[in-house]
Amino acid sequence: MEAHSVGRPVRDLAAEIYVQLISKVPDLGKAASMAKLSFKLAEMFEEEDAARIFAARPVAADFNAEFFDQK
Repeated sequence: MEAHSVGRPVRDLAAEIYVQLISKVPDLGKAASMAKLSFKLAEMFEEEDAARIFAARPVAADFNAEFFDQK
């Protein structure tokens, strides 16, 4: 099995999701698939959160210095 490292926020979020899933569906036969699903959901959440933060960032307006020189 290949080792794969994820960031702490994703791991922590995945753990929270996993706890919620496993408490709703306490089937040990599905534990591994629920863990994988938890990580996928956490990664998608983090990506969407980053995209929303990026979209909400302040954007510098274009400044045309030559505008003031026009007569």
